[in-house]
Formats: sequence, structure tokens, C-alpha cells
Amino acid sequence: MPDPQTATQIEWHAELLRMTAFPTPTAKAARPEWWQELTGETPRQVTSEPRKGGAQVEGTFADGRLLLTANPMRIDLAYLVTPNVTPFERERTLGSYARAESVFANVASKWLGLESRPPIQRLAYGVVVVAPVDSHEEGYQALQTFLPAVRLDPASSDFLYQINRTRQSAIVEGLTVNRLSKWLVQVSQGMGLVPPAVETQRRLR
Repeated sequence: MPDPQTATQIEWHAELLRMTAFPTPTAKAARPEWWQELTGETPRQVTSEPRKGGAQVEGTFADGRLLLTANPMRIDLAYLVTPNVTPFERERTLGSYARAESVFANVASKWLGLESRPPIQRLAYGVVVVAPVDSHEEGYQALQTFLPAVRLDPASSDFLYQINRTRQSAIVEGLTVNRLSKWLVQVSQGMGLVPPAVETQRRLR
């Protein structure tokens, strides 16, 4: 039987936090300046699509970067890891999920409170979190604590479990919330690259 105590001991680290808003059909074009209003900083990159009424804005934010992708149909606000810290690697996580969630909740709430944001008909919140373990087998044993109804063999591989559970919102009366979750064990391996030695040739004259 899985040990419930194990689940409380696992330390989750965040790789991605995302809020997706689906505006009403009457929504106007996206506003690239939202990013600067939220952070108080100048973004690193702005890409506009005037014909589609969309834009993508990104820049350094807290322990990673903040990416805003918006068009009249969908608006994504994502807090994710910095892609290239050195030429050969990137930060693997944003740190603890509790801290990353607090940072992202603040900026997401700020966007929801903007007077310039469009009316919203549907809202989604998604995260990618990881918990490092020492071995493949330990990963499956930890996973078992979260999936008590599924029988897992620690020696197995290529396991992917996805389920969508619905429940009634505890905040909005009569609102049904979809909870989609995916579980897997993944082996990560670091790799370092060493530049080739440069040969110096001498020419006799």
C-alpha cells in the first residue's frame, strides 16, 4: 500500500505556470503594453501581428521569464524558466512551487484587475511541476502515493497517466471546474560539451 506520509515529504519544483484567458467574441486586439504594466520593466522582445490583432511579449521576470501571448481569441500569461543561462544549459526549474506560485499569482491577479483587459468567458490555470528523486524505481514508488488506484511496478517504464476529474467550484456557485492532470516518471541526464582544441601550425619561411 502507498504511504500517504511520503506524499507530504515530496518537494515540488516549478517549471511552468500559465494562466489562459478566453475573451468574449467582442474582445478587441491585444495590448503589448500589458507586459510593461505588469512588471514595470521594458520587455526583451516584442513580436506583433497587426492583421491578426495579436502580439507576443517576453522578458526577464523574477527567477525566470514572463511570456505574454495574446490575440482576440486567447491570452496566455506564462512564467517559465530562462531558456539559455549558459551556452550549454538552462535553469531546470523556477525553484519551489510554493514560491513560484506566489510570484505568479501576484502578476496574474494584477492582469485580471487591469481596466484595459477584455471581458473573459473562460479561464484556465496550468502548471508543470517536478520532484527530483534518486532513481527510476524511487520515482515510481513516489508516483504510487499519488495514484493509489493504479498498480505500478517500480521496474516498469514509459508510464503516462492522464485523467480529467470535474468538481464544483468552491468559489463560484454552480460553476463546474475541469481538473486535467498528467503523471509520469522521466529520466534527465546532464551533458557538457568541451570545445575542440585549437591546433597552432607553424610555417617555416
